[in-house]
Amino acid sequence: MKAIEQDQLKRGYGLGATGGALSPLVKVLAMRKRWRLSRRITKQGMQGLFANAGVVGSLMSAAAGLVSVISSLFTAAARRIAEDIKKAFDKTMQAYQNGESTLQATLQAVQAERNQAIAQLSNQKGGQTQLDKLLPTLDAEIATLLKQQKQIVDNFELSLQKLKLHSDVLSQTLDQWRAINASVKEYIDAGGNAATAAEFLSASLAKLKEDAASNLASGEKDAIAGTGIQPAPRTETAVDRRIQQVQVRHTERGRAGA
Repeated sequence: MKAIEQDQLKRGYGLGATGGALSPLVKVLAMRKRWRLSRRITKQGMQGLFANAGVVGSLMSAAAGLVSVISSLFTAAARRIAEDIKKAFDKTMQAYQNGESTLQATLQAVQAERNQAIAQLSNQKGGQTQLDKLLPTLDAEIATLLKQQKQIVDNFELSLQKLKLHSDVLSQTLDQWRAINASVKEYIDAGGNAATAAEFLSASLAKLKEDAASNLASGEKDAIAGTGIQPAPRTETAVDRRIQQVQVRHTERGRAGA
């Protein structure tokens, strides 16, 4: 068949006797030749395309691997930063527990370590994960140190207040007054009724005043007993005034602290 096709093509595509029109056979042969040539070109093009696609795929795979390696390096860097901060924090707290550092210095050091963690890890790959692990521990320790600091300062200032009263009776009255306030605050914070709390406070103050006046009078009486000297009369108004001064000062401090 192939030999026939070539023979027909060599003979001028088989011109017929009717004005040079191509015979049907020649038309078919020409179409088959063009189809074969087109299929060959298409096949070669597809092979080249798939070959190029393989190269592109390899490049993309290599690029993805490189990105993964770089990401791992940054994540490892964030982990090392977090480990260094954790070691510094542990060292700070160990020094405080050993008595090698003051409360104030320890508090400042932990706060600085917290700020350092945020500054170094916030924009770091994998940094947020490390911050989520570090910050709760640092914040909890800062809260504990601040609470200890407040207790120490409050207790010291309370001792000074008692000394300024120049009276054990009034010092005891101050302690009782603080206990009453703490009890009322605890009741209110728990959802208690404000009117009930006010009633309790009023009754407690009345009893506190009465007990303080009685204790002051008894103390003065005992102090001069057996001397033959009659104590100067003390009116209830004078005693009440001293008790009220203590109450007012403590109330103002409580409101300022709140």
